[in-house]
Amino acid sequence: MSATNFSNIYKCPAQYFFNTILRENVQIHSRTNIQANELGTLYHKILESFYKQLKAENLPLIYNDNTANLLNKVLREKLPLDKYKEYGIYPLIWLQYIDDITNVLHNFIKLDFDFLTRYQMQPNAFEQKTQKPVELTFGETKYLCKGTIDRIDISADGKTVQIIDYKSGKEQTNLSKAIFDNG
Repeated sequence: MSATNFSNIYKCPAQYFFNTILRENVQIHSRTNIQANELGTLYHKILESFYKQLKAENLPLIYNDNTANLLNKVLREKLPLDKYKEYGIYPLIWLQYIDDITNVLHNFIKLDFDFLTRYQMQPNAFEQKTQKPVELTFGETKYLCKGTIDRIDISADGKTVQIIDYKSGKEQTNLSKAIFDNG
């Protein structure tokens, strides 16, 4: 079997069956990926749950068996094997997403723990909605910002606050385009 056939089976087993085995030209419309906003929501929910449980269990910000096991527990809770149905994708593709998300988040947690430890910061609050717009000034231009803060870290001495906005690394938003072009 060719690499193309394997790829076609992976993408859509039913379409492969109809087109290759039965030689019927059938188009099956099924999603082969999760939308970026849905994937971002998954990452946010996993990270929020992980850091809340980490804080509740008073675990240190050290990537070790305990924190890796906690992350794996959260991943199993948030990424059950049957969740593929919610996204309308094939189970095999969902398994690949689980594997990718797991690898990305384990690597992220290692780097994040290193950063938090180096700068003596502690995750403190998660998914906080702003009560009213916050005014930010850059140069002579003022912006009103509102929304949800993914994570707020506070330094050990309580004098420094860090606002975290998780991004999955896909498309970056240009602030001026978003403000002026509704981009």
